[in-house]
Parts: sequence; structure tokens; C-alpha cells
Amino acid sequence: MQLDGHSGACGGNVDYLDVPITPDKLTFIDPMLLLPAETLPEGPEWTYELKLDGFRALAIKTGGDVRLRSRNDKDFNRKYPGIAKALAALPDETVVDGEVVALDPDRRPSFNALQNGSASATIVYYVFDVMSWAVGT
Repeated sequence: MQLDGHSGACGGNVDYLDVPITPDKLTFIDPMLLLPAETLPEGPEWTYELKLDGFRALAIKTGGDVRLRSRNDKDFNRKYPGIAKALAALPDETVVDGEVVALDPDRRPSFNALQNGSASATIVYYVFDVMSWAVGT
């Protein structure tokens, strides 16, 4: 799923997971981080993804409010208000993990544009893990 931080558009498919949660305990979840390795794992059970080169961000939707947080639990709502607004479409009691990425005019990830706030870049949020999804939605 990709959420476009400018238009609020939401695309892609998300499987609904029946993950039991306790709403009063829905809060920041430490995201899984990369670990260094000497060699890449091999075998049919492994897949590889492009490195997006952005900022890791956890989105928490609870009680009608969206909290976009860095991997160190710093506030990203003010820095990326378009993404926070687009995430308001998620159901309450949802936590997703993803990456805030700046795309240059050729739609390639640009960390430089993200750091420097390039006006020509499009800011997007790529979701790669649904950590909690409201039961019954």
C-alpha cells in the first residue's frame, strides 16, 4: 500500500488481519531493525526488496487521532502533515510500519530531497508491515 502525502490518495491492497488487541494498550511498538550480515540468505523462502532510502516511520491510529512517529519515537506529524492526513483514512486501533520517502521528478527515491525539503519532490509513505489492525473492520 502506498499513501501519497500530497493528495491523501491510498492505493494497493491490504489483507485484513484478525489480530487481537486491547485498545487501551495500543501505543508505540519498536520496529524491527536491520541486522548486519556477512552474506545474504539464500533459498526460495527469501525475497529481496529495493532500499527506499527514506525515514522509517510508525503510524498509530487510535481514538480518531493519527500519530506518525520516527523509529526512535519522535513526532513526524508536523514534518509530514500530508501523510498524517492521508493516514486518517485508516480504521482506529491500527499500527503500520513504513518509510517516508521523497521521490524526485523521475519518481526515484532521493534522500537528499527528503532531508532538504526539495519543492520538486513528492513525499510518499510506503507501508511494509501492518503491525495491528482493528478486529472486525
